Parts: sequence; structure tokens; C-alpha cells
Amino acid sequence: MMVLLTACTQQQDTTSTSASPTSTPAVNSTAESPASTTASSPTSESPSDSATSSASSDKGEANLAEMIGTTQDGWIPKVLKSANFKEGMTPEEVGKTIPGAEKVSEYGFSEVTVADVPGLQKYEFYFAKDDAGKPTKLMSIRLHLDPSLNNPESYKKLVDVLVKKYGEAKPEDIEKQLITWVGPEFATIQLTKGTTNFEGYVLNVSVPKS
Repeated sequence: MMVLLTACTQQQDTTSTSASPTSTPAVNSTAESPASTTASSPTSESPSDSATSSASSDKGEANLAEMIGTTQDGWIPKVLKSANFKEGMTPEEVGKTIPGAEKVSEYGFSEVTVADVPGLQKYEFYFAKDDAGKPTKLMSIRLHLDPSLNNPESYKKLVDVLVKKYGEAKPEDIEKQLITWVGPEFATIQLTKGTTNFEGYVLNVSVPKS
């Protein structure tokens, strides 16, 4: 009788053990996480931010001599020589050479970001108003240089290139970082420092009449 009870007890224990559910396998939370299966959103940049950050990296090192040119390249900086700009050109005429320049504000300004000239951030065109009060006559072009050139070494190189093209500059003007050259038909070139550290040097070019 004791043997029979023992056997029954062992059978119940065996049945209980085999009936118990096996341990649940660990769930891979990484695979289940929506964050790991959803593609990341593309990062967008504003045109101005893109131009500013790429001038010294994506576009390469600035070649100021190639950008400005020499006296043989004429009054306008070499980078704009092929456009053959003249005073009084209409926004539409300028826009044929520099797309976007024709989009002039009511105050007579238009800006075009430069993506392919190392060290040059953007062009800024100024159109004077005609008798009807509309800005239709090109008067000047500003070349906004990249802020990465805001250092003594780059400034010296820039001044050296400008002096070779436009003539000597007064030492006190160089020190003030405010230099003006007067050319044919009283056309002027003026180099100024940006108003903040986030702005580069500006070369303001008055367009010659012919």
C-alpha cells in the first residue's frame, strides 16, 4: 500500500512538471521599438546657413587673387568680369547672367547666394529708382566674403590683392579696415569690415558707366 501511494505521488509530480509552461523567451525591445524601424527625417538647411558653412570646406580654400583679378581684368572683380556689368542695366538684364538678381526688393536690393566660389558668400545688387519710382537701374554690387576670412592673415592677403589691382592704400585706412579706391569715371571700390563677427568683409563696387 505504501508503494502504491509513493508511485502515485511521483506520477503527480511528473505531470505537474511537464505541464508547467516553459519560460517566455526574452523580447527584443530594439526590434519592436518604432524608433529603430522608422527612417530619420532629412535635415534641411537655409540657403544662407548652407553658404556660410560650406565656403571654407565644401567649396575649398579661397583664392583671393583669382576672385579679384588684376588691372588687366578691368575695374570689376574678375569673378564678375564675364558679366560685363554697366551702370543702368535693368534687373532683368543682370538676372540673365546672375539668376536671382532680378528679384529686387522695393528698396532696390537683391541678393544671390554664391555656391561655387571659395571664400565668396553672396552678391548683393543695388538698383536706383527711375522716374516712376521703380528700382530699375544697376548702380553697385557688393561682394560679401565668407566670415572664415575674418583673421589677420586672410585680411593681409585680401589687401595685398586689392592693392595690386586698384593701387596703394593709406596705412591708417588699412588699420581701420575701411579702404576706398577711386577709379575711372569716379567709380569706387570700398572694402569694409562686417558689422558683426558673423559677417565677413564686404567689397562694395560701384559699376562703371561704360
